[in-house]
Amino acid sequence: MIGWRFAPKAGRREAKWLGGAVRNYFRKSYGPGWALVGDAGYQKDPCTAAGITDAFRDAESLALAVNEGLSGRGSLEASLPSHEWRRNETAMPFHDFTCQQATFEPPSAEISALLEALQFSRDDTNAFFGVT
Repeated sequence: MIGWRFAPKAGRREAKWLGGAVRNYFRKSYGPGWALVGDAGYQKDPCTAAGITDAFRDAESLALAVNEGLSGRGSLEASLPSHEWRRNETAMPFHDFTCQQATFEPPSAEISALLEALQFSRDDTNAFFGVT
């Protein structure tokens, strides 16, 4: 092998290893003159790497809600709470899945059955993991 030589004793740790749980939360996603999308309104452990998917999903939902409120087809007072309800309804199952995955414990029988069933349907897999 040309180039690198592995020397495990040549380096030293500069800081303590950090680890631990990430605080999970849902925040109110709107108020007078402001709205939140993605991790700003809904935080979960990064182990499932779904943050950007959540942000895109929330941004699309928020854009539809704002359009409804500003176009005259509805009001922001009605459309923004609907956006938040949709976000929570959509995000909660994956949030629960992520919290279970973050424990690094073996998956429950229910999750094992779900993952096994997903292997047979690309559309269902994509929908579950939010990649469509």
